[in-house]
Amino acid sequence: MKVNIITNSKKEKPSKKEYGIIQKTICLEENIKEIDFETFVDLVGNNGAIWKSSFMEGGAKNINFKCAYMLSLDFDNGISIKDFLENSKDLGLEPTFIYETFSSTDDFNRFRAIWKLKVPIEIAQLKTALQLMLMEVFSDCDKNCKDLSRLWVGGKNVAFYNPMNTLNIENLRNSTINSINMNSTNDNNARNIKSFCKKIGINIYNKHPFIIKNDLKIDGFWAKPNNI
Repeated sequence: MKVNIITNSKKEKPSKKEYGIIQKTICLEENIKEIDFETFVDLVGNNGAIWKSSFMEGGAKNINFKCAYMLSLDFDNGISIKDFLENSKDLGLEPTFIYETFSSTDDFNRFRAIWKLKVPIEIAQLKTALQLMLMEVFSDCDKNCKDLSRLWVGGKNVAFYNPMNTLNIENLRNSTINSINMNSTNDNNARNIKSFCKKIGINIYNKHPFIIKNDLKIDGFWAKPNNI
């Protein structure tokens, strides 16, 4: 996959001034790397590399979005990695990997969760829609995660990694519906789901967010990658 990524030799959170410089340079050709996911996990999770969850080309603004190979959430509000993993597993949405940020402690976990996609997303609106669905399901996350061009700082430790895990779109859809219903302050669940889908730009079918799952033939075998 192609990633905008810069090594972090200091292995610490950049200063505000450094952030500005990184934003201007991370989309330059020399900072676009074509790497496998395992290498990415090590660079970001163990070595603090600074990266973008969307592949951007030509600049760091949202209009420069090319594609996305993953979705990411940031947790700084005190939920433990253990509780998050148990919850995500119960929902069928266990992430591909989790890394602890530089400010994380044993008593107060701060971490990022990343879900690898089976098929890269090439439509900015779709990436944003899925991101907002994840944020609806895992409401303890940082609310600033939705920006396509968000800059992410790597961490000090890979706390969890299962390379077989990819984002299951059907489970995400079902968990989103359940979350909206549970958090509704009125009894009109259908209207609340319709309002949410309008906000994220997803059609409604039979009172639910509409997805189509494509069947793909890979190496002679039929696979179901939960493609939208």
